[in-house]
Amino acid sequence: MSGFPFFVPAGLITEGRMMADIEFNDVLAGVLSGTARSVAGALSMQASARSDVAHTAATDFSGAYANAFVLVCQAESQDRGKLSGVLDRLPDEVDAARVKATEERARRQAYEAWQTREFQRSAARALDPFGSAYLVEAAADPMPSDRAIAAPTASAAFRVAGRSHAGRGGGLTSSADPVKLRSFVERSRGLNTDLEELLTRMQTAWAGFTSSCGWVDLGTVSFLTGFAGLLRENQFDVLWVGHIAEAFEKAGGTESNLVLDLAILNQNDRIGTNRYHPLLDGLFGNPFAPGGELKTTPTAKDVGLWWKGLTDAQRAELIASVPLVIGNLNGIPISTRIEANALTARYFAGKGGLTKMERTYWESVANGTRTLVSSDPANDRIIEMIGTLTPVTKETITHIPGTGASLKHFYSREIQAFSEGLVKDNLGETVSFVYKDGPWVTWAGERSNHNNPAMQAMGDRVAAFQHEVIGRDPIGRRVPPNATTHSAGLTVTSGAERAGARFATVHSLSGSYLMPEWTPIEGTKYHHHQFHKEVINNLDGVTLWSNGTPHSRPYVFEQHIYDGGEQGGLDAHNRIAQGPATNAEVVERIGKLIRESR
Repeated sequence: MSGFPFFVPAGLITEGRMMADIEFNDVLAGVLSGTARSVAGALSMQASARSDVAHTAATDFSGAYANAFVLVCQAESQDRGKLSGVLDRLPDEVDAARVKATEERARRQAYEAWQTREFQRSAARALDPFGSAYLVEAAADPMPSDRAIAAPTASAAFRVAGRSHAGRGGGLTSSADPVKLRSFVERSRGLNTDLEELLTRMQTAWAGFTSSCGWVDLGTVSFLTGFAGLLRENQFDVLWVGHIAEAFEKAGGTESNLVLDLAILNQNDRIGTNRYHPLLDGLFGNPFAPGGELKTTPTAKDVGLWWKGLTDAQRAELIASVPLVIGNLNGIPISTRIEANALTARYFAGKGGLTKMERTYWESVANGTRTLVSSDPANDRIIEMIGTLTPVTKETITHIPGTGASLKHFYSREIQAFSEGLVKDNLGETVSFVYKDGPWVTWAGERSNHNNPAMQAMGDRVAAFQHEVIGRDPIGRRVPPNATTHSAGLTVTSGAERAGARFATVHSLSGSYLMPEWTPIEGTKYHHHQFHKEVINNLDGVTLWSNGTPHSRPYVFEQHIYDGGEQGGLDAHNRIAQGPATNAEVVERIGKLIRESR
């Protein structure tokens, strides 16, 4: 038959070739629908319980702070109702998408089957000079629709409203029953634990949906950020009411609003400054106690065992009293560190003398828009987590910045842009930690980028973070860790590898030199990315204090050289670590390389 020409209608594919399937996992879409309905119902049930405990606390509570308490509880109820409504509506959109996906798959299958029949009829027509059989069969077998069904759009928008905790109106004094306020604190703390579990369920279901249902377009999706904000606001409510209860306990039940204001202000100040609590003595010791002394620095394992050995009430007391310690202590679960750092962020946001950019950043941490696994500005410590660790997470990335990285680069969101691009391109599957744990690399002085002992000390801290924070998390320890390193960040990372850190891939972004005695780790894939006019290549021949640069070692680092046009010097050097707006090709390629290494 191959010797005879025959007619194939335009647009038909060759026999045996199939149209690509749409990316839509009906099972995981169903999981999202079911989870959203279940969580919406649980939120409604919680609302009743929280209302009851709030009503009890409001009994015998009068004055300015009673008014503030009522308004805070009303705001919480309204936010919870709005979120529940969003989650009630989300399954309708997802289920509609499931129907459309089924219809589109059926359309494609029908069209592919018709194409095969048409191909066979066309082949037979070449042997039929009159084509009568073809005409009869074709007339009885019309072509199904070749127009794809438009992908639906899923949206779920929710933003938590800010709550004012300032006493207002109600005369010169306030009074309350501290026992009832303490009851509110205890019951609300338990409800917050349940709320966090509901948030985790939604995060997991949404991550599964977005990572496997790319056919669906996403509209405005802010409900998870809003959900986290609701949790953070509720956690602060517990802290705030606890402070009020303490003030009334000291006053005997009635106090002037001015004294209450000062007492609560003092308590709030302690959130961001206090580093001592008697419960910490069991971990660190206390040289000021009779016969006391400092203990050796506890390991993350020691901290983890100590934390598990505390009661729920003791853990809550520590989070409320010394969040600055708990939020930065290796061995404490990541979720607890995030909660503690959200509390201290309220203190930092309220400090005087801040720029608008600084205040906005700390407010975004306090309301759950951004999450910090380390936050201690006085000691130049900050580690921001981009994304959420869930059962569908497939890798972590630690981003190690270059020389001169500072807190202001976090406030401006400049330093996070690269990681945000990687996480956005891998919804639900990638989590990145933007790292600057302590004073960072400088151009000169004791932390200069050619001071090897300083670089190694920073590398030791990176290795500790990989082992003691990511490596102890139930999700983080089971997925491959990766590193993206800019400029001197590569030097620090090579020091981290010398200290025992291990990565699936290491990506040099115009990386500087490698530490002396560094050797590539077996099983790690090394990549070097730069624009073609890269100023740091001037270090290629410098071996006085280094082990070469990634650009000078192509046998270790796979080279990825990008066309930067006429851009060169520091502009090209800095651009390589920027976000997709100015650096899309690099971000996309690194994301692809990391996915391929799974």
